[in-house]
Amino acid sequence: MDAHHVSIEETEEYYTVVSQTFTSEEQGFEFYNRYAKAKGFSVRKANVKNKGGIRIQRLYMCSKEGYRSLKNFERSNRKRKPRALSRCGCDAQLQIELNMENRVNKYNLPFVPFIGLNHHRSTVVFGVGIVSDETVASYKWLLHSFLEAMHQNHPRSVITDGDHAMARAILQVWPNTDHRLATSKYQRLTRYSIEISSSHMSPLGWSALSWAIGILLVAPLLTQVAHHLDRGQYQSLILIAATSFGSFFCLLTGFFKTVWVFLFYILFIAASIIIAEAVHTRNLGLMIRGLAAHDSGKHLVLRRRAAASQLSLYCTAIGGIGAALMAAFMYHMLRRTDQLTGLWVVSIFSGLIWFIGICHGLFTNRPSSSSPTTAFEPNFISKLKYSMTIGRYPQAIGSLVAVFLSSFATMCIFTSGTLYAIGGVCIKPVLVLALWILYFLFPLISLPLLHPIQIIIRADAVRMQLLGFIIALFVSGAGFYFKSHRWRAAHIIIIALVQSTANGILYSFGRILLLDASPPGKEGAFAIWYAYVRCMGAMIGFAVASAGPGRAGGSFAAAFLGSFLGIIVLIFGNVSNIGALKAAGHLKGMEDDKRMGEKGEGMSAVADSGESRGRV
Repeated sequence: MDAHHVSIEETEEYYTVVSQTFTSEEQGFEFYNRYAKAKGFSVRKANVKNKGGIRIQRLYMCSKEGYRSLKNFERSNRKRKPRALSRCGCDAQLQIELNMENRVNKYNLPFVPFIGLNHHRSTVVFGVGIVSDETVASYKWLLHSFLEAMHQNHPRSVITDGDHAMARAILQVWPNTDHRLATSKYQRLTRYSIEISSSHMSPLGWSALSWAIGILLVAPLLTQVAHHLDRGQYQSLILIAATSFGSFFCLLTGFFKTVWVFLFYILFIAASIIIAEAVHTRNLGLMIRGLAAHDSGKHLVLRRRAAASQLSLYCTAIGGIGAALMAAFMYHMLRRTDQLTGLWVVSIFSGLIWFIGICHGLFTNRPSSSSPTTAFEPNFISKLKYSMTIGRYPQAIGSLVAVFLSSFATMCIFTSGTLYAIGGVCIKPVLVLALWILYFLFPLISLPLLHPIQIIIRADAVRMQLLGFIIALFVSGAGFYFKSHRWRAAHIIIIALVQSTANGILYSFGRILLLDASPPGKEGAFAIWYAYVRCMGAMIGFAVASAGPGRAGGSFAAAFLGSFLGIIVLIFGNVSNIGALKAAGHLKGMEDDKRMGEKGEGMSAVADSGESRGRV
């Protein structure tokens, strides 16, 4: 098969072969033998992989795979005529992974074992059953028979492979039993199937590691971008370049299945996401500063608070539409049997979304407020020093710490909640999609309703962030406390709606607080730090939640701790909106008015004393 010219028929044949499932090694070997004979070659057994004394993987190769060793050609003391060459480096192979979950007996009837642990943590077979079909009625009969054998002692918990008929039967016969799932999709995410050197990682773990490496490697580039955002005159080109790279590598990701290529891909995507978010955050800061440019004193504070919260809340809410659209499209395409094609189409769609961002960048050029004659520092050290000026503003550092903790807590809750819904609760994939859509779209209702309430109660960005942390604290605490209980779909939906609001609040007002702490003309440098720290917090939250996918309680506990630390930082970390505005130089007018007022009072007192002396 020519890798550059693959017909539709060859593609369909490929997916027909690789989608086969076998319950025994002999069955897989027989299938591949028949296929090889039809294609004109023979096969031989190659590598085998065992786990816990059980064979789980076998590799079959073409009998002509490899080459004869060179030493066989250079032997001078050969006593007999060499055999004809039989190996020519053929790459045909088939790797079989044995599925031991859905066994059948010799009559092809479903075979259901009941396996558990005794008080010594040793595996015990409680019994086995054979049913005529995989319907709810058959499974109910089986479960009732098991109860009779166990003297009506209901098990505390049970783990199944995700069969929905079995799930409904368990709910009816064992209503008080904690039912967990070991679905194939969940296992593909959590199984240590990726081999890196001599170690093995799960897809979740490899994704977290790739993001961590990518975020660390793009840091030197961001110091240069920060300087160009504030001192350059072509900020739109930076946005266009970032979105172009994101679009290009999204389009390419469907072609690659090599593990190391994913790391290369993530490196560019991380840079694109951070830079694009920094540009948009800087533009938001310039808009807020422009709307409050003609005010001073208390009027500036009120005008800036109202404009910033309205813009940031509405931008966050509208961003949820794109996330929900991507989730729905990915679910639809990845349901296809040829998932590689589905992934390719998803990548094209992602690239088109990025292309819209390119068009947006063409029409939203916001040049720096600095004069074009401003000296331009060409060397790396000068640009690095400029990007590090944020260290002079303690209020900005405190807001960055709060941004990191909020991003960590919200991503930890989202990832652990999703994995718990897939692997710990009997939820169909379509219901997980519905849960995601509710999570992304509910802020369209909750966040706009929150803005007038904030104006009425005169809550600044710090108090609104405290509200978001308190909600996240409640959600993570409930998840940890009720981790061993049987969750219903209604419980998960309520938690998702509440947490989506908390996520929107923390994202919106964390950005506002940092922009309040950024001096005029340095919004770009501060925005780069905001985007980088937020991405770093999300990456660590994802890594913590995916490190123990079967232990949701630990992930919820980590999110609880992050939310609690966020509250501590905002209350006791000397972080305030007024303090940030004053330190950044936004309230010079208020200080001048105050001094003028004090001077006026002094002059009035002198005049009064003069008049008194005159009267005397």
